[in-house]
Amino acid sequence: MSARLRQSRSNLSYNLLDDLLRAEGVTNRALAKHLHLTETTISLMRHGKRDITKSVQSQIYEYLALVNKKGDE
Repeated sequence: MSARLRQSRSNLSYNLLDDLLRAEGVTNRALAKHLHLTETTISLMRHGKRDITKSVQSQIYEYLALVNKKGDE
């Protein structure tokens, strides 16, 4: 048995992630920079080729809230 703990997968589907990012005009580069991930990792998540963990899901929602708040000002 592996000593590494598996991170829980989120309920955020890649389709929804892609739709949310498109709606807010968020680029892979901007999100990757905020999350301290690579653009490739973001792209893989957007295309359903990499799981989105609950931790990353929370960080994505936090970032989208910041983007949305800036747009409201």
